[in-house]
Formats: sequence, structure tokens, C-alpha cells
Amino acid sequence: MSEKNKRNTGLAKLVSKVLVCYLCHSALTWTHTSLQKFTL
Repeated sequence: MSEKNKRNTGLAKLVSKVLVCYLCHSALTWTHTSLQKFTL
């Protein structure tokens, strides 16, 4: 495995991790606001 490929794989893993965190955060925020609307 070349150095460039290693770096690209690491970058891809980092990007996917950030995307997953962002999606989870968005889902939690949306659920939280929806619950607040229903309880009010």
C-alpha cells in the first residue's frame, strides 16, 4: 500500500466519521425539538 493510498484511506475514514457524527447530532436535535413541540 503506497503512502498516498494510506493517507486517502485515513481521510475517507475521518470524513465518514464526521458525517456520522453530524447525522446523529442532527437526528438528536430534530427529535429534541419535535418532543418539545408535542409536550408544549
